[in-house]
Order: sequence, then structure tokens, then C-alpha cells
Amino acid sequence: MIKEVNGSENEDHKLFNQFDVVQDYSDHHYAKTSPGKTTKDWAKTIQNEWKLLQRDLPESIYVRVYEDRIDLIRAAIVGPAGTPYHDGLFFFDVCFPPEYPRCPPVLVSIQGLVLNDKPYFNEPVIFSSKEKHSLGYNQTAFVLTCKLMLYLLQKPPKHFETLIVCHFHERERAILEACRAYASGMVVGSSVKDGRTYLRNKCFAGFKKSLDAQAELLAKELAANRLRAVELKREVPAADKTMFP
Repeated sequence: MIKEVNGSENEDHKLFNQFDVVQDYSDHHYAKTSPGKTTKDWAKTIQNEWKLLQRDLPESIYVRVYEDRIDLIRAAIVGPAGTPYHDGLFFFDVCFPPEYPRCPPVLVSIQGLVLNDKPYFNEPVIFSSKEKHSLGYNQTAFVLTCKLMLYLLQKPPKHFETLIVCHFHERERAILEACRAYASGMVVGSSVKDGRTYLRNKCFAGFKKSLDAQAELLAKELAANRLRAVELKREVPAADKTMFP
């Protein structure tokens, strides 16, 4: 019996600063895009944005900016509880154009690039009001969220390696319990308190098959991540080990 399948309530990643300035931007989606002709006012505006981000980021958002490419930003957002994205990490690469702030920055979601065989992460999808469509969308979204978790564990974006190890180490149990609960019929994004289950039909059978396959792969990778967390714990000062459950 699980009390909640929407995620861990532990304090997250005390060693990993929410905002930081880093050097290497080679894996950023816009790394090869030239910033073009810019002005001092443009640079000052972006540096002011940095100050705002450093001071006012919500707890579920982590940002890295680049000292030699101030036009680039990478952000990670923790998937919210009560949704099919719970316990996931979602990355976005941002580029400020030379016309900023007159023109908005451009943005690409890393999960959209990874999961480009499915439209759910990078295209708006409009369904009818029928609940079966909503439930089917949530099932697909959760399976894709698990697929993205697996990808991030295997290929973490630069400068977010520690966040990924700690995040998924903290939430390993919640993630796997959610997979088991949803595969047994619980509605994606709900909890035991809600008691909602799916109608057992062909659609649910297909979802269960896909989820079971992803959960098996994810369980193996989370076990390997547990070892990475142990190694990381050995490397940090004793005073900072409160970040580990």
C-alpha cells in the first residue's frame, strides 16, 4: 500500500545550487547559434535577469547560465504532484536574441527532442471533454515521463549530473511505487486516498504493457543510480550529507 504516488516530500538537493554560472555550454541546443550583433544595454538586461533568477526562483526550478555565452540558459523543472509528470525532471534550453527584450527568447524542450516520436511534450494537444481522452493522454504522458527519466539517468545534461543523481535517488521508491500502482489500475496522477481506478479494457491493457516494459528498465537504472548516489555521498563533506535520504 502506498500513501501517495505523487512524489517525495523530502528536501531536495541541498548541494545543488538552484542558480549558478558555469563554463561549458557545448551540449546546449543553441551552442552553435551565433548571438549576433549585440549592445551593452542588451548584456545589462540579461545580467539583470540573472539577478532576478538568482533571487526569486521557485523551489522546483534549477537554472544554469553561461559565463562566455550570456545569451544561453538551461533550466530544469521538477514535474508537479498530481499530474502525469510527477517526479520527473524536464529540461529547457533558452536563447536570448539580439533584439531582447523587444523580442522574446526562443526555447526548446530537451524532452521534446528526445521523445520526438510522440507529440505530447512539444506540441499543444486538444482533446474533447470526454474523460476517456483525458485518461488516455495521462497514461501516455506518464509512460513518456518514465522514458525521459531513463534517458536522463543514462545521459545527464552537463552541469546537472549531481541534481539528477540526487533527485532520482530521493524519489526512487515513489517512482517505482507509482509504476506498480498505475499498472494495477490506479488512475495516473491520483493517490490511494482517491481510490480511482481505470476500466479494464484494451486501452488499459496496452498502457499496462508499455508501462511494465518501461518500469523494468527504469528499476535497473535506478538501482545503478543508487550506487552513484553512494559514491557521491562519500565525496561530499559530512555537513552536507543531509541532502541524502
